[in-house]
Amino acid sequence: MSSPSVPPTKPVLRGSAILILWGNIDTLQTNEDALNDWWTNEHLRERLSLPGFNRARRYYNPNSQDCARQYLALYEVSTLDDLASPQYMSALNNPTPKTIQFMPCLAHMNRSACTVVASKSRPWGNPPPRKLPSTTPLTEKRIASVVFFPPSPTKEEEEPFICRIVGGFTHRLLGDSNVLSFHLIRQEENITLSGSSSKSYDGVRFEQESTTSVQDAQKHIALIEIDIPSIEDASSIVQKVVDSFLQEIETFGARQVSWQSYQPICSMDKNDITTDPAQ
Repeated sequence: MSSPSVPPTKPVLRGSAILILWGNIDTLQTNEDALNDWWTNEHLRERLSLPGFNRARRYYNPNSQDCARQYLALYEVSTLDDLASPQYMSALNNPTPKTIQFMPCLAHMNRSACTVVASKSRPWGNPPPRKLPSTTPLTEKRIASVVFFPPSPTKEEEEPFICRIVGGFTHRLLGDSNVLSFHLIRQEENITLSGSSSKSYDGVRFEQESTTSVQDAQKHIALIEIDIPSIEDASSIVQKVVDSFLQEIETFGARQVSWQSYQPICSMDKNDITTDPAQ
């Protein structure tokens, strides 16, 4: 008797580490069209030409104020070491003219080099979702980013907390028909600081953690990718999904919890890099 077929799992992340950046710009003082042109058409291509950088995605918060437009970017890399490689550090310390021009436009910026702790997706149904070109804006999707600290800085107490999240609750979360995937990532402080102190970030105002004590605790970020069947219901669908996650982690004692949701702008991988990034 043959074994029952198992629905294939949709490919999720392209590597075991992520560089995540988010912040806002003042559109009254910044040429937003020029900034987006640099970010998508120069900066993403430049980064994807580096060893280990496999995919880059950009998002914006459609509900943010015009004078403080919020953006988020994800860079999926093969290993954490790729975020401290000689090639990447050289790029950081030798920024292009437009990088020097536009990077300081990102106010209250956050930047985290992270290890992927868990990454799970909902199995494909039958038929599978329609396939879109990798650079097509996915306007019917949202991604929620939830930043938090574990209840205790000690590794012995952190591990059970994380196990609760990536265990039964993640299974229940993916049972929601609107949830496509769930990723839990953990900031690696030393590698984050080495990149953030490079020349590329001269003049960038990094956001400071709150005065609540988080000494020695590692920042964690949950990324929840959400399918939106109706744009009119986007806010309520995202709120419902995030509320269930917040209730879970706050019950377990998570601290300094904050979140935002974003709408995709573009997705680009190495196969899309066919020209010199400076052209």
